[in-house]
Amino acid sequence: MKLSSPSLALFVALASPLFALSSEISSASRKTQEDSFLCTLHRRVFKTTPGYSVPDEIGCSSADYSRRVVINGDLDAFLGSGGYAFGSTMLSIPESLIVDEAVDLSADGAAGSIVVSSQDSRSNRGVEHRTGTWKVLVVRVIDASGVSPTPTAAELSTAVFSESGTTMNSQFKACSANQLSFTPATGTGVTDGVVDVTLDISLAGTDKGLVYTAALAKVAALTGIDKTFTYIVSPEGPTFCDASGSCTLGYADSPGEVSVYYNEYGTDPTTNVHEVGHNLGLDHSTLNGEEYGDPTGQMGNSGNDNGEICFNAPHTYFLQWFSDYHEDLNPTTTAYSGELVPTNDVATGLIGASQDYILKISQILTGSCTDTPSNWISEYDEDCAYYAAQGGESYCYDWGHLTDVNGVKAETACCICGGGSTSPINLYVSYNKAEGIHSAMNEDYRAAYGNAVTIYSSTPSNGLSALLGGLTTSGQKYTHTDWDGSGNDLIIELCEITTGSPDTAKVIVYVNGVTTASCSSTTPAPVASTPAPVASTPAPVASTPAPVASTPAPVASTPAPVASTPAPVASTPAPVASTPAPVASTPAPVASTPAPVPSTTPAPVPVPATPAPVASTPAPVAPTTPAPVSVPATPAPVAPTTPAPVSSTTPAPVVSTCVDSPLRLKIIKDGNIISRSCTWVGNKATIQRCAMAGVSDACPVTCNSCSTCEDTSLRMRLTKSDGTSVVRNCEWVARKDTPIVALGLQTHAGQLVDSVEIVDSPSL
Repeated sequence: MKLSSPSLALFVALASPLFALSSEISSASRKTQEDSFLCTLHRRVFKTTPGYSVPDEIGCSSADYSRRVVINGDLDAFLGSGGYAFGSTMLSIPESLIVDEAVDLSADGAAGSIVVSSQDSRSNRGVEHRTGTWKVLVVRVIDASGVSPTPTAAELSTAVFSESGTTMNSQFKACSANQLSFTPATGTGVTDGVVDVTLDISLAGTDKGLVYTAALAKVAALTGIDKTFTYIVSPEGPTFCDASGSCTLGYADSPGEVSVYYNEYGTDPTTNVHEVGHNLGLDHSTLNGEEYGDPTGQMGNSGNDNGEICFNAPHTYFLQWFSDYHEDLNPTTTAYSGELVPTNDVATGLIGASQDYILKISQILTGSCTDTPSNWISEYDEDCAYYAAQGGESYCYDWGHLTDVNGVKAETACCICGGGSTSPINLYVSYNKAEGIHSAMNEDYRAAYGNAVTIYSSTPSNGLSALLGGLTTSGQKYTHTDWDGSGNDLIIELCEITTGSPDTAKVIVYVNGVTTASCSSTTPAPVASTPAPVASTPAPVASTPAPVASTPAPVASTPAPVASTPAPVASTPAPVASTPAPVASTPAPVASTPAPVPSTTPAPVPVPATPAPVASTPAPVAPTTPAPVSVPATPAPVAPTTPAPVSSTTPAPVVSTCVDSPLRLKIIKDGNIISRSCTWVGNKATIQRCAMAGVSDACPVTCNSCSTCEDTSLRMRLTKSDGTSVVRNCEWVARKDTPIVALGLQTHAGQLVDSVEIVDSPSL
């Protein structure tokens, strides 16, 4: 029965003693009505003492977190796998189904009456909070008996916000290179970010989950509070520990904005960084099946109370703090040879533009997709529309989860393949070195992982990750058998570890019998997907023939390679040295198979002031991108010993060449800025990637757009002569007359060069 306003007023006047009770009575009365509780789904994740485990708990919280209902039952079966996402999906639950602040999904009437209402407007909280400065309210809980946490308000404020020593704030700032930090919340009764709240109940013997809702109900009544995260510190009393002494040290919503700490663990940096990591959407990290076993990151077993350790490779990849130095690889099409730099050196800015931090290796399996299209999903950093466009049957990618990192259900993507029995995986590779801001490794694992190339699996990158192995000596390999489903193994090999500034680990990755790489070479042998472009029309030749020597200069008995198509020659004769260049007495070797073409442009040749005349029959000149072919029987004439002077001093213009830029490109994809190379463009979904703004200009060979000569609109990372890097565009290149040599950039003069050097430019 629902009362009208006059009836309700009369009823309250007659029975006011019954309504003197607190909001608990109000909540109970709602359950007698047919109202519904609107709430957001959350997964509560616990941190415990070693050897002890507490299962995750699914709940549904009100917008201000002051009420939370536990969800019991199989949520996948109830809503359909892929039909929800923690931290974003909102449910409407009839009050009649809520008993003791819990709902049973198998109860009569649950099906059809508990419905997905909408997506929370804060659906990307895990992603949104990865960078920026966020306000935290530290709530010091005192129960009705006067029992309070051991740490004082001042001690808690220091442990969370201080920038000296190792605190929650200082460690996040260090690990993110100042991209993520936390400051004190403000409001009535708040001092240095901390507020004391006194409950109306005793917490002795109560469930550890009660302090969450009881404290947040008090916080909701405060005025003028400006906060994003809430950090609750419980006193002794609730059942955080069992009879054996095994304890829960803290728990948090993942993703979410609330974390809870058991008494003195509120000042422990390993616990508070771990729990806020859950708020950001990170899961635990395992080793050999042990949930907290991974000693290389905060979400595993750091084993050191000072908290000076960051996150492992897959979790750092998800956080995207250093995406400029992430390399995505499909090893069945492209091998890898490169240098990995450890966390401390990356975060402190020592990494170079050509080096990498994290290597993501994606597995592609072919097979029958057994899932329905409603379960297809997408991921933040990948293109799967390409595979869906192919029909989705045998073009499947590494989709092992149900929503993208924004918590949004995808409309087009790829399904899990492998006949329903095998799901593709992602591997993540990094150089883990226990030093500096990442030094607090468990001593028991330092020999195996403290200075090693470490390999992890995780799908998605913020999910439950697993440390699979570590490579510590040159020549040591990690093998993933039958990587491609055709019996070919994936090989990850450590070539060498070099101590320096930065420290580096050279690594190669390839699939046996499919792609190749060698530790003895700088990079894996490239295989050109399309022939190098050659000028279609010969450049004009000088109209007046130059005198020819009566006796031709000696020519090597085995002809040197000459371009099959005449190379462009300047309309003003190119200068030649006054004394003819010596010709090798030993024939130059001719490769039986064309050698791979280098990606950089040859260095310019010095030009003398007085050029020599050119032969009447122009000598063949190698094009900018040489291609060896057969040589004509008659050797090319050369200039006489004493050249005739030429009045012109204008050097021949340099002919631009169509090459992919080796720089990492800033690309806007799905509203996010990502940093990628032309290799990434060519790995897969090339047509779609080339269609992104500026990509075809920067990667003309990969995108088959060499006929169009335009400056790319993308911003590119350049390394200056002092070792620092800047991100600039082509407009910046043209703005000054400062001599500049820019890697992979075509300047307004049309000249390509092969390094980065800023000369006499203090204003940069």
